[in-house]
Amino acid sequence: MTPFYILLAFAALLLALLLLLFAQRRRPRLRAQAFERRALLSPAERECYRLVTEALGDGYRVCPKVAAAALLQPAGRSRRQRRRAVELLGEGLADLVICTLAETSPLLVVIFRDGRGDRRSRRGEARLRAACAGAGLPTLELPVEAPPSVSRIRELVDEALRLGEPDGPSGHGEPGIETRRQLMQADDDDEETAMLASLSAAMRDTEDDAGQR
Repeated sequence: MTPFYILLAFAALLLALLLLLFAQRRRPRLRAQAFERRALLSPAERECYRLVTEALGDGYRVCPKVAAAALLQPAGRSRRQRRRAVELLGEGLADLVICTLAETSPLLVVIFRDGRGDRRSRRGEARLRAACAGAGLPTLELPVEAPPSVSRIRELVDEALRLGEPDGPSGHGEPGIETRRQLMQADDDDEETAMLASLSAAMRDTEDDAGQR
């Protein structure tokens, strides 16, 4: 005759398996019909993309809608500060990233301006600009509703790329071009943006000091 405690253990194991199967059946799953494909760029953004690619020619690669977390990563400082910086970037997107042709190394971030962004999107853009500035990566804003001409875009991009060079000038260049010095002018109403700007500046200064040794 089987001892009672063995039967009890077997029953408990069977109950645990049943509960596990029940939990798996209730777990939400990604279903094909829950999502649909969407274009990366709106019609107005596609026109801006066309103008930028025409202005740059074949010497650069233009990548649309690049996640901030794929473009930038915190360096140095504590693990908590790096994790906080990543959280502040959140789901930020760079509308266009101009890269080198061979290595796809980022040279310039283009941010589209449509004048209709809410406060949340503006804060996201401010954080992206601050993080880019901390990495020495210039940003350029382009209005999507009334974009500049191809020749004007070429001038703005050339100016921004010069500002992004290690030995290039710093400070304010053309309107719409943000450089490292400007990152300290983060919106005072957004403490998190200011924190990200400060952290980015500190990380950049640490890298500069290490490179000079």
